[in-house]
Amino acid sequence: MKHLFLTAPRALALLLLGMILAAKGHAQQPTEFLSLNYYYLPQSDFKDMDGKATVNNFEASLLTPAIKLGKRTTLINGFYYRLSDYHFEELSTDWNGLPTQLHDIRYSLIIRQQLSRRWTLVVTPRVNARGNFKESLSGDDLFPGATVMALHSTQGRLRWGIGATYNNDFNHNTFMPVAGLYYATERMRLNITLPNNGQLIFTPSKKLEYGLSFNIEPGIYHLGDMTINKNAVRYLRTLNALVSPTLSYNLAGSCWLNARAGYVLIRNYDLWDENYEARQKNMENNFDPAPFASVGLSIRLNNRPVK
Repeated sequence: MKHLFLTAPRALALLLLGMILAAKGHAQQPTEFLSLNYYYLPQSDFKDMDGKATVNNFEASLLTPAIKLGKRTTLINGFYYRLSDYHFEELSTDWNGLPTQLHDIRYSLIIRQQLSRRWTLVVTPRVNARGNFKESLSGDDLFPGATVMALHSTQGRLRWGIGATYNNDFNHNTFMPVAGLYYATERMRLNITLPNNGQLIFTPSKKLEYGLSFNIEPGIYHLGDMTINKNAVRYLRTLNALVSPTLSYNLAGSCWLNARAGYVLIRNYDLWDENYEARQKNMENNFDPAPFASVGLSIRLNNRPVK
């Protein structure tokens, strides 16, 4: 895991920088105000126990138009929902009771403060409600987080940033550094935000886009009080690392059809107690790496602030 977070993104960033040296011209990056996506992960085995699972994910996200406060501050509200549906087969009796549906609801507030002509401070507090939602919503279902990043713009084309994040995604109450690299021309877009995601998109025409992307998607879910494999379980932590080519086609106006097909390199599935720990080693599981595919629709607009 350490090798994935440190070595691979660093090498990928250097490779992508080399690919954009010949790009010319400037383009404003569009914002996906509304997106609907479906992900399919075909049946794959647990690595260290008997059992298989097929996973279907449905997700939706919405960003409100930017709101201008004064001359230097803008606000954007973000809403997100994901349903993960698991279909298990060939589980031993001791492992019966694994959750078949997981819900992830997130609200985030993106605050952009213009510090100077070159520097912008971006603060993003957020809260996730995650769980199987078989009981009434409680404080155990809520997982807060926040990211602070200072962004520097160079000649209007290249932006880079550094900062820190507090989250309950990778682990409970985790603090991590973050870094960003963003570049856009008329024919390509580069967006990298470490440690979570990155994409290189080429735009040969106004109707077609293609490229490469990677995503690291962690999350902790509250399950209530359960007993699985003779162990007390209250939380589930999942982590997926996806790599894939991407393809987008403009159907009409601002509506785009988006598709991905690639590989899930890492698929963690960890069952934790009330202290966010596995009581036995076999409660921290992994699925075998597997292919995945996704398809979705999005609405793209240039996000001009509303006063």
